[in-house]
Parts: sequence; C-alpha cells; structure tokens
Amino acid sequence: MKKVIIAIFTILLVLLLIISFTLINLKKQEAEELEADIEVADVSTVTEEGKTVKQIIEESDAKYLEENGDTIYVEFSKDLFDEKGESNEDYFNNIIKKLQKASPTKTFVLIDESKNIDIKVNYSIADKEYKIKIKDVENFYDVVDGKKYVGVDKISIVPLSKFIFNNSYLFKLSINSSYFKNIKDDLGEGVPLENNYTSYLDGKIKIRLAPTKTVRNLIFSEEYEGDITEKINTKMSLREIQAANNTNAFGSLEENYLGYRDEDFYLFFYNDETSIYSYSYQYNEDFEDLLDEYLASKNLDNFINSLVQSWKAYDYYEYDAETQSAYVLYSTRGIEIDIKNNDSKGIKLYTNYYFTNKTKDYVKRGLIDVDLNTDLVNKVEQERRTKSK
Repeated sequence: MKKVIIAIFTILLVLLLIISFTLINLKKQEAEELEADIEVADVSTVTEEGKTVKQIIEESDAKYLEENGDTIYVEFSKDLFDEKGESNEDYFNNIIKKLQKASPTKTFVLIDESKNIDIKVNYSIADKEYKIKIKDVENFYDVVDGKKYVGVDKISIVPLSKFIFNNSYLFKLSINSSYFKNIKDDLGEGVPLENNYTSYLDGKIKIRLAPTKTVRNLIFSEEYEGDITEKINTKMSLREIQAANNTNAFGSLEENYLGYRDEDFYLFFYNDETSIYSYSYQYNEDFEDLLDEYLASKNLDNFINSLVQSWKAYDYYEYDAETQSAYVLYSTRGIEIDIKNNDSKGIKLYTNYYFTNKTKDYVKRGLIDVDLNTDLVNKVEQERRTKSK
C-alpha cells in the first residue's frame, strides 16, 4: 500500500512539473509576441499635415527604416547620380519638399547608410529659410561632377605587364627600393645637365633623382648596348618589342612608343631611347592624414610644409604663402597639387593613385578633383618627350 501511495505521489509531482513548465513557456511566448508587436508598431512621427514621416517617405519611392530624434533612417531607391553620372536631384528634392511642407520650420536629417548618403535640412528661425547640405556640402549638385562621382568608384591603375630584368642597373634598383647608391659605383662620374638630370657613361644613361635619393627616371639612349629585360634590348624596333610583349598599357606602333607597367617600374620604349620610372602603388598614409587635416582646417601653410618635409618623393615643389598658392607634383604616386587662393579643388588625383574609400568620398563631395582617364606617370613622360625634342 505504501509503495502505491509513493507511486501516485510521484506521478502527480511529474504532472505538476509538466503543467508548470507548460505555463511558463506559454507566458514566455506571449511576452515575445507582445514585444514583437511593439517593435513592429508604427511609431513614426506625425507631421502637422496629419501624415506620418513613414507615410511620406514610402509615398516618395523610398523605404522607411526608423527615426531617432530628428534623424530619419531610410533606403532611397536611387543614388545621388545614376550609372551614367546624370543627376537624380529631382528625386531627392521631392522627398525634402514633402517633409518640409508637412512640418514647416522643422529641422531633420535623412540618412541612407547603404548608399552612404546623408542629407541635413536645417531650418533657420532667424532667416526663416532652409539650408540643405548633402554629404555635408551646400549646393551639392552645383559643386559635384556626376561623371566623377560615379567614375571614381570604378577607377583603377593600368594592368601589370611581367618582365624579367637581366639589366644589372635595373635589377639592383628593383631589389633595393630604387636607391641610387646601389648603382652609383657602377656608373662612375656623372656630368650634371640643365634639366635636373645627370649624364653617365658618355651620355648613354641619364638619371634624375628624387629628393629621397631614389632614381625617379632612368633613360637609356640608343647608343647603350645591352639588354633591358630578358627579351628586350635597345637595338630592337618597336614592332619587335611589341612582338616580345604585347601587353602595353600606353602608346602604339602608330604613336611611336610603347609603355608598360611592371611591379617595380614603368617602362617606355621609343626608337631612340628607353625611359624607365620607379614608382610605388600603395596606401599613401602620410598624404591622407595631412589631407584630412587640411580639409578640416584649411591651413595651407601647415599642409604644404608638413607634406614636403615628411613625404619627400615629389617631382616639383613651389609655394607662395602670400597668395596661398602651391604646386607640388608626385607623378609616381598619382598626385598633382595645383592650389590657388587656398582652393582644395586644386588637388587632383590620377588613375595611378592608390584610392581609399576616404579619398573617393572627398571626390564625391567635390572637395578634391580627379582625372578618371589619365595615368600621371604616362602624362609626365609624354611631356618630357615633347620638351626634349
């Protein structure tokens, strides 16, 4: 009898535990459902017209996400420019005007994080008017070039060509970061020329150095006898050179020159000479840090002086503090600084610049300029050839 009572008690206890767990789970499920209902509830601000911000956004061909104070998070159906660089100004103006009309005198911010768009609409009580900034730029569509806004995301340096160098000068430079001291003894005494070059081996080789004492440009004349690469020497015609390597990035047989980009050098072949530039294609940390500071402070003195002191690999450098004008050229880094009246738009980046999201954004905001189609090394080299004729 005692065993029966114990068994019944055990069964009742198990049932009680099962019922308790069931009730707890039901309560938990109800709480989760209630919380979910609260999360999906429309808490969008009601405007003075009686419509919610959410309604206005979604009626304007955009997706409403949430609000946080005066900030409205959305997903626009369009970017600031279309794929061809044509303006979508009317689309954004339509949304802004609807929100302004619905709540006159209200300040608000529209943010699309997926497209990296922020639009600040500030109402001035004193002036009784709105000031609109897109990507923190007033009169955005008057300042920014749509073709450049779209094109900077697609910009890239020209493709690589692979060469094997059996020329002793080029080989030593390639494994020693292009420092001149590694070939100086092999060249003997040099003769300075008027154009910042020095002539060696009776004019068979001309060299121009950067302020860092690296070889910026090395030119082999047609009198130089020897190989340039494993398959190319100075006695070959352009047609023979192209047959040996047809991956030229610049020039053509019709243009009477062939240009290539190797991992360590740019190489330009002509009928009467071979011109070679050492270069670097990597993150330009020093430059971008100083650029950040300059765009924020507009202190041109500090920008230029700090730049040429900390980053000496420039081709040319001129600065006039009185007129707030500067010219600094870093051809092998793809940077040309031609600032007049302290206008940052005088900073232009070329296709051989190592772009980051930061510098792309500066272009998109119209703070600096870009040349979408020109490699600065090739540009400088063709200018050199023109002047030397």
